[in-house]
This record gives sequence, structure tokens and C-alpha cells, in this order.
Amino acid sequence: MNTKHYLFTLIAGLILLVISCSKPTYHQLTDSDMLWRLYPDETVLYFQNSSGNIDTINITDKFKGYQVSGNVYDEEAGYTVTLENDTLATGREGKIRVSLTDAGLIVEVSFPHHPVVSYPLSMVPLATDTIMGNVFEGVYVSTAPLGTTSINKPIKQIKYSKQFGFLEFSDINGEVWYRVF
Repeated sequence: MNTKHYLFTLIAGLILLVISCSKPTYHQLTDSDMLWRLYPDETVLYFQNSSGNIDTINITDKFKGYQVSGNVYDEEAGYTVTLENDTLATGREGKIRVSLTDAGLIVEVSFPHHPVVSYPLSMVPLATDTIMGNVFEGVYVSTAPLGTTSINKPIKQIKYSKQFGFLEFSDINGEVWYRVF
């Protein structure tokens, strides 16, 4: 074996050893991060419109785990969000998901029949909003971009807060549904 071949084999072996022995990276959610998961599993929320009609939202399937990519483990946690007695064929499920990655904390909220999926709440400014005479701080507003709502995705806007969760949603007909506390 010549010296160049031996040196190449030695360096390749060392690189392989370093790569295979590198420690995994874990991004773990803190207790503060987990506050976004404010609902107990199997929670039912009620929303009422100005006509007195009631819509029921179910918060189910609480989950917590890791997304794995190579040696990197990103912790995530959340729920599934569904509309009770839903008759539309598509877009039936939303999610509340918190994850910690190299980019930092990502909080995403999607809602049944709302065209904005995986909405990164951590990327938008907080608002103060008055809903049914109550003032809410730290409200995130997700408004569907023009042209993305339809008969199968009729939810135009949702409002969500870290402290109270879903507060309000409105549809393409202008109907606003307020959470009944």
C-alpha cells in the first residue's frame, strides 16, 4: 500500500469515526413553550354568531414527540382541531402545534376550513382586540389571503391568544362567531 492510499484511508476513517460518534442535538420545549398547549385533551369549545346559532369545536388527539432529521431531534407538541357535525368534504382538520428547531420556537395554528395551514404565529405581531366587550392582549390574527377562500374553505379569519386559545372566527359571508366562555 503506498503512502497516499494509506493516508487517504486513515483520513476517511477518522472522518467517518467523528461523524458516527457525534452527539445528537435535542431541541426541547420549555415549560413556557408548553403554555401554548393550554387545552386539556378532549376539550369542547362553543362559538355563537349574532343569530344565536352555536358551532362546536373539538380539541382532541393531544400529542408530544420529536421530529428527527439525521442527528437533530426537534420536540413538538399540539392537538387536532375539528368542527363538530362537519359536512364539508375537505379541510376538515386543523392543528395547534408548537415546535422548537434551530430557527427557534415555532407556534402554528390552523383551523378547519381555513385556507392558511401551518400559520407560524411566532412570525406575526401581537394585537390587542376587543371581542364582545372584553379586551384581549396578545391576540394573533390569521386572515386568509385574497382568493384563497371558497365554498370548501369558507373560514376567512381566526383569532387566537396564548392565554385563552381560539377567540373568534369569521366566514366568507361576513358571519362572525364568538367564543362562548
